[in-house]
Amino acid sequence: IPLFRLRVTYYEIELGEVYLDDGNIRQYPRLRLFGDHSTIRPQVGERFLFVLGANPDGQSYGVNADWNLIHLDGGPIRNFDGASPGYEGVTDEASLKTVTQSAVRSRVHLPRGQWPVQAKWLANENAPAEAPQGPGGPSSGDTGPTGNVNE
Repeated sequence: IPLFRLRVTYYEIELGEVYLDDGNIRQYPRLRLFGDHSTIRPQVGERFLFVLGANPDGQSYGVNADWNLIHLDGGPIRNFDGASPGYEGVTDEASLKTVTQSAVRSRVHLPRGQWPVQAKWLANENAPAEAPQGPGGPSSGDTGPTGNVNE
């Protein structure tokens, strides 16, 4: 079995404001994204609002979805994929910062061991009542959202 390998690109980031600090981000301001660098990735001089998660190496951070990397270019707020995030009351950088700061102030930190656990699978609201959906969802014909594929 060949060794499992992931292609990643590390970006050194210059931090501006830090709304929620894990005590480590200022020492290791590195963003790790899966795949090779390209023109659709962050470029030198661009500004973003990051929602970062610490990587297991303890020396870099990553994002889990496009909404974790919001481009700040003075125009309308959009996710990194170009889509509007659809946040109520958020139209520009100033309103995004206000909403983010408010969310951080009202945040309640729980250690990982106290995070809520989903005890059972939620039913597929679009499924017929006589065919409840268990883990894995429907076996065929599913036209719902799909996950990301890492190369």
